[in-house]
Amino acid sequence: RTALVIDDDKIYQSHLVNLLTKIGVTTLSASDGKSGLYQAQHADLDLVLTDMHLPDILGTGIVRMLRKQDRHRHTPVIAITANVQTEVHQSLLQAGADIVLTKPVSLGELINAISQFLQPINPDPPTSCMVHPRDRVLDTLLCDELPIYRQNLIQTDQNPTMLRHLAHKLRGAAACCQAKSLQTHAGILEDHLLSDPSDAERIALLTKLLIDAIDATIVERSCLTITH
Repeated sequence: RTALVIDDDKIYQSHLVNLLTKIGVTTLSASDGKSGLYQAQHADLDLVLTDMHLPDILGTGIVRMLRKQDRHRHTPVIAITANVQTEVHQSLLQAGADIVLTKPVSLGELINAISQFLQPINPDPPTSCMVHPRDRVLDTLLCDELPIYRQNLIQTDQNPTMLRHLAHKLRGAAACCQAKSLQTHAGILEDHLLSDPSDAERIALLTKLLIDAIDATIVERSCLTITH
């Protein structure tokens, strides 16, 4: 059994690959829509998992293009998004996704979704969303990525579209790594950018609060020294 995971967030991609590996599924991975579609075109896949928000193609576009490929016209597609809005989920289903899951995806949720299409090799793994204590690999990835997120937030503070994409990615990564405060602040910024992208003053404040939450998480998790 082989699955393709398309997600531009290294942390969340690692999380999904880890979950799939636990139930005996071999994985391929891609960090953008173009490379994901290329891999799909040249591989026999039993399953595709794609994020909604990718840097080059939306998840809806990924699904539509997969359905145009003869070899994947009927391949099960699970779309994953941090957005809980009904219209987002509906747009993915209308594009051709079989199931839409909301981040963070637990092992139990993934098994339930996959079992509709495949019989897992290991059908009775633990069903907890995260490993307790926290997954060290994911913690290391988070520490590596947080300074990059911080710098990107500062550099794109005048670009609502890019800010929303960053907040969306960080929201999912934080949920995956049990960084609750970081997840909350990223979610607040993303939701506000969706509802009122023209409110520059409020967006600036929420961006600063998210950067402060990143700094606090870096200190809490004993990551590398912050460079201001």
